[in-house]
Amino acid sequence: MAFGWPEHALEVDRRLIQKQEEAPRAPSSEQLCASARRKAAVLGGGRVARINDKGERVYMEDDERAALQAEAAQAVAAYCPQ
Repeated sequence: MAFGWPEHALEVDRRLIQKQEEAPRAPSSEQLCASARRKAAVLGGGRVARINDKGERVYMEDDERAALQAEAAQAVAAYCPQ
């Protein structure tokens, strides 16, 4: 397929745009901050449960929850401007 200069430039641009659209996108700092704040809010509330492999609700132990709260606080400090 032979291209003249303008057509070639357009084809190159089209391919670059296609690659950018197909590439996985890293979350923005705002998304990371929002996610960290949501996690901290969930863990800071009442009891936290998750569903195990059998489909049963299993409540988190206090020490596990405290460790996850500490991780969430670190994420908020790292990703959210003060």
